[in-house]
Amino acid sequence: MPIHAELPEIDFSDLSTDQKYLYEISHAISDGHISADLANRNPGTLSNARFLTLANRILRLYASSNTPTETLRTLATYVIKVYAKSWFLIKSRPLCKDAARNFWEIIQSTRYLPQELKAIVDPVLQNNAFSLHPENLVLSMITDERPVVRELGLRKILKGRNRASAVCNQVRRFQVPKINFGAKEYFEVIDWNEVSDPPILRHFSFEDLVEKVRSKDNFIERFPSHTQSVERCVKMVTEAAAYVCGEDNRDKAIRAKLFGRKINPKFETKSDYNVSTIAEN
Repeated sequence: MPIHAELPEIDFSDLSTDQKYLYEISHAISDGHISADLANRNPGTLSNARFLTLANRILRLYASSNTPTETLRTLATYVIKVYAKSWFLIKSRPLCKDAARNFWEIIQSTRYLPQELKAIVDPVLQNNAFSLHPENLVLSMITDERPVVRELGLRKILKGRNRASAVCNQVRRFQVPKINFGAKEYFEVIDWNEVSDPPILRHFSFEDLVEKVRSKDNFIERFPSHTQSVERCVKMVTEAAAYVCGEDNRDKAIRAKLFGRKINPKFETKSDYNVSTIAEN
């Protein structure tokens, strides 16, 4: 049975084998037709450190089931409508100026869920709403296609700069904002009681910022919302949690792995294993 969903356009050449499989099988299930090539393709090895491989296997199981259970259908629907859609959305819009809009799209994609499942999903979204912090939200606002939203973003930045000058001796705090899940626009999703100026904009005078925003200058295009190093750290923490118990022990295991990589960045053959180097360190 098809699960209809619209996936964003993506540069297919920029995807890994696992990512291509997710994209293709999501499209196939949405269209209700799976080609023989895709049906015979290996969905990839399951990895506890990569949710993408789990998503691939859920969709593969759903596609190969003549009468999928209600639980399997619920999981497959979530993978296609939320996980896959959000994954490729972030892949196609990876810059920091898109982070708040991307997170807003994730929230919106989960609104189809029944209340009992929202009660599970919404707290997770709330705990991870870093992209909706005012410092990140205004970056999306001043790069919005709508002039009225860009002007609103400028006013928020001016307010944040005035506030910063009044409390210049206080420690800057970064707290996850409370989400308004009933908001109609992404810039209405938080309470704007505290506005702070994004650090990456502080070297611009407000006059220069106004000129660049009103001319739609792509002056923050080069800043990504996250990097592959962040993904590697997430994988490392996940792997450590799988084989080491206790917070302190996990921290030591991670530090030991990082130290090992530092002194031996290359380890393809036995000749790369330098015992004397390890002993000295």
